[in-house]
Amino acid sequence: AELGADLDWHEVHYAMQQTYIAQALEYAGLMFQSGAGNGRVKILLIITDGKIYDVSQLGPARAVLDSQGVETFGVVLRRFATHTQTDIDAEAAVSTIVSEPKADHYMNIPLDDFAGSVLKDFCDPNSKFGKIIVSFQRSTGKAGPCGASQTAADCWANPACSWSDVQVACQWTTCHKICSQSECEANADENGKSCVWAEGGCGRKVKCSAATAAECKASECSWDTAASKCVVPPCSATSEDGCLADPNGCVWEDATVMCKPRTCGAKDQATCEAKATCKWDGTVGTCVE
Repeated sequence: AELGADLDWHEVHYAMQQTYIAQALEYAGLMFQSGAGNGRVKILLIITDGKIYDVSQLGPARAVLDSQGVETFGVVLRRFATHTQTDIDAEAAVSTIVSEPKADHYMNIPLDDFAGSVLKDFCDPNSKFGKIIVSFQRSTGKAGPCGASQTAADCWANPACSWSDVQVACQWTTCHKICSQSECEANADENGKSCVWAEGGCGRKVKCSAATAAECKASECSWDTAASKCVVPPCSATSEDGCLADPNGCVWEDATVMCKPRTCGAKDQATCEAKATCKWDGTVGTCVE
């Protein structure tokens, strides 16, 4: 809503005054330094409708942004379909500020096309900016923390992520899309659990994070005595694919539509052979019936 109001203002007061952004970039650097944002990729979008006059003074602020791993994009909003000298000057300035490769990090578009050409497809891997952002996520590992979590337990331990038994993958929680604290605390995640604001970003309450065994069991989690911590119960998946992907050794029962521990699902020989109906197959290193 705030961005929409700003665009409306610029449409009425197009190129009304000279543009200076050094102080704004300094503030942006401080914002990125102040919090991790729950693992979010750091993106800065510079939007202008005219020439930027203090480009020569942006070195220190740019250095701070670069040190924070911020990917910087720029958009010149022009008033007409054809390019005026004002638009050309603005593009020349913006092209020196954005990240490399510079040609892929800025656009010069009519003001009316901003929503459709930039915002709508901002994270679409097929769009100009989107393909850079997705590539940046992969190259920096910031498609995870979620993408880096290979098990449900690891995934649920991160407030920015949520495990999908259907996709058998760790994904961003819906809370992660919310950018304001007030909106965050007023909403719930895809599982109906309240969103929580922490570390400068919105996430969900960490599943199975109780500090004591009693609190852990009361929250429908399992207490790992050896590690003295609360963990996601093994074989708790709600789909067959999720069940079979559980590293704890689980079996899906069609009759009960439930995921249950495999009788001989032990991961080590001693635990396996302690069960009367199981034996250890040393050739493949698994416990079998």
